[in-house]
Amino acid sequence: MINLFDHFFPSLLQKPGFLKEFVTPIIKVKSKRSGAKPLEFFTIPEFEEWQKNEPNPDKFSIKYYKGLGTSTAAEAKEYFSDLPKHVIQFQYTGQSCSDSIKLGFLKTMADERKTWLSGYDKYSFLDHNIKKVSFNDFIQKELIHFSIADNQRSIPSVLDGLKPG
Repeated sequence: MINLFDHFFPSLLQKPGFLKEFVTPIIKVKSKRSGAKPLEFFTIPEFEEWQKNEPNPDKFSIKYYKGLGTSTAAEAKEYFSDLPKHVIQFQYTGQSCSDSIKLGFLKTMADERKTWLSGYDKYSFLDHNIKKVSFNDFIQKELIHFSIADNQRSIPSVLDGLKPG
């Protein structure tokens, strides 16, 4: 959607509150004791940090979410009943946003994108507690994770020619 609006209606991206993202957890960790509220993680690095620092990870059950289809109807109701927690508003903060959008999506910037992806930092991620995020931060801290994963799924292994999927 960002690419579409940037290409056809760039001025709309500059309007505060025009574009928002609905976020859901990708991992939930629940204590095996009944009644405990589950911990929600919106990024893999956040979860890995928790896991590394948790002295008793065996006392928890872990559920991975591949997408909204993994969520139950009750979980969906929970997400939509707490919109402030699950909605992040995009902000246009200047030329750096335009430059990042072009880097992330333009076909003519493929070589620059390769350089960008070569500097990938697995532990740099978007803080989902922040309710407003610049397009620049979204591209640099969120889209880069998708781009790396997309490449890993799309490029066959040199050993056997198979793809992870």
